[in-house]
Amino acid sequence: MKRLSLNGTWKVAFRNLDAKIIIGKPGARKTEWYEARVPGDVHLDMMNAGLIEDPFFGRNADHCLWMETKDWWYRKIFRIPETFSGKTLFLRFSGLDAFATVFFNGEVVGTHDNMFTPLEIDVTRRVKTADENELLVKLAAPLYAVTPSAKTGAFDPLIVYSRKAAMSYGWDIAPRLLTIGIWKDVELLAFDEARITDVHIFTGELSATAATVVCEVTIRKEVPGKTALELTAAVGTALGRMRIQQDVEEQTHRLSVPVQNPRLWWPNGYGPQNLYRCNISLTKNRKVLDTRHLQHGIRTVELVQEPQGEQATSFYFRVNGKPIFVKGFNWSPPDAIFARPDAATYRKLLGLVKECHANMLRVAGVGIYEKDPFYELCDKLGILVWQDFMLNGLMYPQEDAGFVRNLQEEVAHVVKHLRSHPCIALWCGDNEGDLKWTNWDGSHHYFNRITREIIPTVVREFDAIRLYLPSCPCSPSLETDPNDRLSGDRHQYMHGADYRHPDFMQNPACPRFLSETGYISCPDRDVLRQFLRADEFWPTDNKTWWYHSSDTRFIGSRYRIAALHDGIRNNGKPAPGTIDDFIRSTQEVQAEALVTWIETAAAHPECGGILFWNFCDCWPQISDSVVAYPCKPKLAYRALKKAFARIKR
Repeated sequence: MKRLSLNGTWKVAFRNLDAKIIIGKPGARKTEWYEARVPGDVHLDMMNAGLIEDPFFGRNADHCLWMETKDWWYRKIFRIPETFSGKTLFLRFSGLDAFATVFFNGEVVGTHDNMFTPLEIDVTRRVKTADENELLVKLAAPLYAVTPSAKTGAFDPLIVYSRKAAMSYGWDIAPRLLTIGIWKDVELLAFDEARITDVHIFTGELSATAATVVCEVTIRKEVPGKTALELTAAVGTALGRMRIQQDVEEQTHRLSVPVQNPRLWWPNGYGPQNLYRCNISLTKNRKVLDTRHLQHGIRTVELVQEPQGEQATSFYFRVNGKPIFVKGFNWSPPDAIFARPDAATYRKLLGLVKECHANMLRVAGVGIYEKDPFYELCDKLGILVWQDFMLNGLMYPQEDAGFVRNLQEEVAHVVKHLRSHPCIALWCGDNEGDLKWTNWDGSHHYFNRITREIIPTVVREFDAIRLYLPSCPCSPSLETDPNDRLSGDRHQYMHGADYRHPDFMQNPACPRFLSETGYISCPDRDVLRQFLRADEFWPTDNKTWWYHSSDTRFIGSRYRIAALHDGIRNNGKPAPGTIDDFIRSTQEVQAEALVTWIETAAAHPECGGILFWNFCDCWPQISDSVVAYPCKPKLAYRALKKAFARIKR
């Protein structure tokens, strides 16, 4: 297989809803085009063009709302290499955000409406081999692109029916900033007779002296008739090989590769992160048709939920047969413009996670499935990943066939794309869906077909090995409160309260597992300068403070600023007289609270751990993160780093 990257410089233009684009037509008023970067986002391009100011400063995000009412057009002119001639050619978009129509040499060749899934288009018969090719992508105005086809109990049907990051519609710790763009790679792929479409690598049998690494490889034929192929899988120095006679279009083949004296993969703090280089090769008559290269960690991961005394149920992880006490964080996107973070951003932030002696991150269902460097680094650094599907505390349509089909395709893609990573510990249906079903209209959470039937059916088909949880939090008993202290996992907050209050961690008993908890603080001055004017620093009672704390949509949600002052008073700190006093006191209270809670949890053998909300911010703001935007550790990070190092369980 050959690849031609179409990343880099493109052109971008915006038009009113459904207005036609004019390119070079004599006598017509031509469309104004601006330079764009792919992967990218139109907000970044418009900043570079001087049409908008930084949406992260002040209330500038409100001045970008016009962008969600426009159609956005991307344009690229390119030639194909001579070596692509005579091959099967596919355009592959790894990420389109989100409501796309693709034109190739003047013809509509594909549509797409999910930012989380790729789009592949066969353009073999449409390519010009001796001339320029024109690629146009229309991204329809996201404000108008979705028409709900059924009533829903959600507060905003646009969020529910759009397969976009929910947080971009406005959240208590994210701005209203509907991302728009070709936000991941674009390639032209050239194939010969056959290609590899999927690889699944997992640990089969495992003992102290031997392991079996199973490689399931899906091959697609691009020519009619029976094809004789050879498939090779190398796991470290161990080798497996098989000959194939494939007469169907697509087929999955299994190779089992024995590994002697396996070196195990362990979470951070429990042992080394041994990774085996896995090379998969598809050949015909010694000619290489396609290859895949992955890293595999030999390990087992279990979630232990067993009966305990007093009608309780355990909730702890066991890796390679050893109980693990979870010390970690929730992870939400490190930038509200999802295309912006690069591999260096992830190296810096995940390096801080490892240095803090953390061993798990929960990718919460509020934003995006993270980019490949995130999961590759978690493999390398020993960070277990609790992976939510991107459904965020809303009542999603149960019977809408189009929505369900879109979601099924998304889940299938995500599971197949991520399942070979040793860092992935479990799949989780949504964020706080069970809580919403229980609390909003009195319905029982187990009536939610999406997380109780639709998603787990797809997960079992493509990854029957890993555990699946319907929601976070949830209880293993259908009749139990999904946020029960004594079974399942729990979300628990006391912003502004006395963090030493016994009701929080010990009354009536220590929670079995806290998958969300945190305490808010104010970031340092240099972070405040990213969104406040000099005259807005003090006092804190103004619209910009509210906007960058919890009221990004101006709906009156101003509790975070009040909770900061309450936390100072309720925890015995003197009333602040300056912004510097305020910063110092709030960060001290946050640090003391988090350290107290993790030490209390570690002292209770029935508690399986804590995932603090959250690790890092997506824009400069007031929040419960321990690392402020873009990468500024707070006092709580430094305090937890010492506390996590002391805890040995």
